[in-house]
Amino acid sequence: MNKVSNLELQSLVLARLKGKMALLLPDEERRALAAYALEDVLKTDSVGEFRREFPTASEKTRFIEGLLSYGLLEEILCDPEVEDVVINALKPIYIHHAQKGFICTHKKFSFRRELDVFIEKLVVFSGRHGYNKIANIELANLAGRVNIVDTPLGPQLTITKAKVDPLSIIDLIKSGSMSYEVLEHFQWKSPQEVIEHGKNCKDEIAEELADVAIYLFELADNLDVDLRKSIVNKMKKNAKKYPVEKAKGKNMKYNQL
Repeated sequence: MNKVSNLELQSLVLARLKGKMALLLPDEERRALAAYALEDVLKTDSVGEFRREFPTASEKTRFIEGLLSYGLLEEILCDPEVEDVVINALKPIYIHHAQKGFICTHKKFSFRRELDVFIEKLVVFSGRHGYNKIANIELANLAGRVNIVDTPLGPQLTITKAKVDPLSIIDLIKSGSMSYEVLEHFQWKSPQEVIEHGKNCKDEIAEELADVAIYLFELADNLDVDLRKSIVNKMKKNAKKYPVEKAKGKNMKYNQL
């Protein structure tokens, strides 16, 4: 099966999987759902366009494995050293590597349909039915988060992988990364008290975080600041100021390294 036909078949199967998958669905159940959806598509293939591509069960198994993978991004997302992935339509894909910093992978989607099917996978695997222009969704198995924005120049995606050893709330407070309104919920509390308070007052804290986000987006809009571009540029600057080989494991200013 050629690449274009394969993508079209994947899209048809994904359409039948919308709303049927879940973030923490076991692999066996994912494969079973995909197999059922594939059979459903093949039953409606009156002219045999796709059915002829599956003379034996092994071909179906290979197709399902490809369907449930992230294709072009599979190797990148499986690399434990990759922390963030930036996709700007059909341009080369950039990553933030734990050892090498912000680098270009020289990989890119060949054409728009390939990228569209990749986005369909992200949406379906998260358990959603779709999205409208902007989406912030979880990767399957809580492996990270994806921000998707449709622009006139094509889809912009930022994938932030879940950290094996993520920053705690205490780390964020110590680094000054919280607003005073958020900070007051946690100040003078022990690490255990911070955890308990976070559970008991989640809605109140969510409102304070929402306020911070609203002010941030409003300020960016008023100043005509492209936040996504600014974040990418900041990551590039940080990678130069704090080279991994010098800064990893150290709590020092760049001029002290």
